[in-house]
Formats: sequence, structure tokens, C-alpha cells
Amino acid sequence: MSNKYNKINKKNKKYILLFLFILSSCLIISKNLDNIYIFKKQETSEEVKSSNSASVDTNSDFEKNTKNTMETYLREKYKIDDTTYTENRVTYVKNLGDIGIFVSKKRSLTCWYEPEGLLPVKIPFCRINFSKENMMVKDAAKAVEKLVGDAEEEGIYFKGVSAYRSYNTQETTYLYISKTKGEEHADVYSARPGQSEHQTGLSIDLGIRSLNYDLNENFADTKEGIWLSKNCSKYGFIIRYPKGKEHITGYSFEPWHIRYVGAELAKYLTENNLTLDEFYDFK
Repeated sequence: MSNKYNKINKKNKKYILLFLFILSSCLIISKNLDNIYIFKKQETSEEVKSSNSASVDTNSDFEKNTKNTMETYLREKYKIDDTTYTENRVTYVKNLGDIGIFVSKKRSLTCWYEPEGLLPVKIPFCRINFSKENMMVKDAAKAVEKLVGDAEEEGIYFKGVSAYRSYNTQETTYLYISKTKGEEHADVYSARPGQSEHQTGLSIDLGIRSLNYDLNENFADTKEGIWLSKNCSKYGFIIRYPKGKEHITGYSFEPWHIRYVGAELAKYLTENNLTLDEFYDFK
């Protein structure tokens, strides 16, 4: 009986040892599988991070290339090379009629220049004009009509103050300011004759009732001024003399003065916070 019991006991011990061996093996395998899973998870996470990083770099490169391509395209389309001639030490613009025409204190229009195809701008003006000051070239006129019309639908109301100005009209304006406030003041707040963008037929000053149609910097803080700054590029216009760029343009901040350059160039200049002077490298 004792021998039989001993045999059974030995047999049970074998089963117990076998069970313990199998259990420990399973635990070891399970732990190894967990380690493999964690390693794979970390590896996958690193791959995702690397992929995301590469994606960001790719997007950044794409944006840079897109920007450079657009800049190259626009510079070619509106190239400024060979657009002037010098006479009696005055530099005159000769790409007359182009919407990319660039007029400044160093690039003048002749006294006889008047753009072809001037049309009355069909928006309200704050005064009756007998000197074509309610006229612009066709594309600019149509664009500002659309701008003013769309603004009215949003409860924003503008009136034209001055659009096209002839050389003689600008001369009268400049001399009056120079006489009453001094030449230095006139050179900052008004253009000399031949150096005004108004003579191109592509610019217009817009006034508002709350300021009695007076053109001053308070315009920028009005709901109309904010709307114009935000939306004018959609219609092909830019704020030609923006705040913070006075040292580049040579003129004071004029939030009411918009210049037509076409939708492509207006969008590019606005998105990149550039003036025409900077775009053409005339600083």
C-alpha cells in the first residue's frame, strides 16, 4: 500500500513540475510578446513622427516653391525693366497704359499724359466734378463700381472724392498745400505734378460720411476703413500707401487711397505685405 502511495505521489510531483514548467514558459513568452509589441509600437510611433516631419518639410518646401513661382510669374508679367527714359535729369515712365505702371517721386509722368479710355465711375461722388476727377480707366472703373456696390450690400457706404487727376490739377493741388503748409509738408502729404498715381487713371480716393468726406488717417479705424483694407484686394486694388511703409513709399499713410493693379498682383502684394515699391525693388 505504501509503495503504491509513493508511486502515485511521485507521479503527481511530475505533473506538478510539468505544470509549473509550462506556466513559467507561458509567462516568459507572454512577457517577450509584450516587449515586442511595445518595441513595434515605439517603432511605428517614430515612423509616424518621421513621416509627419517629412510631410511638414514637404509642405513647407511646396509653399516656398509656390510662392517663388508666383513671384517669378508676376515679376515677368509686370516687369519694370526698360520702362523709363531720362530727359533733363528727370526720369519719365514710358509703359503708359499698363496696370503695372509704377509712378513715384523718382518716376514721373509727362505733363501731356492722359490715359486712354477714361470712363465716368458709376458711384456717388461727394462733389460735382468738371475736371474728369470722377473718371478712371475702364478696368479700374468697373472694379471700383463692384467694390462699392458689394460694400453697400453689407451696410458699408463710400463716395468717391477724387479719381483721375490731370497734371495741371495736381500742380494746382500741390502748390496750394505747399503755399499754405510748406513744401516739406506738401512733399509728404501730396505728390508733385507728374508724380501722382491719380494721373494714371488707376487710383481713387474714397470718403465716408462720418468724416464729412475728409481724407485723414482716422479713416483707418472706421468700419468702412477696416472693410476696405480687408476686402479691396478681392477687387484688384491695394492700399497704395500703407501704414509702416512710409519710409519706403515716401508718403504718409493713406488708408483711403486705393490703386488698381489687377486681382493676381493685388492678392500677392496683400498676402505678402508688400508695396509696389518693394515688389519692383524701388525702396
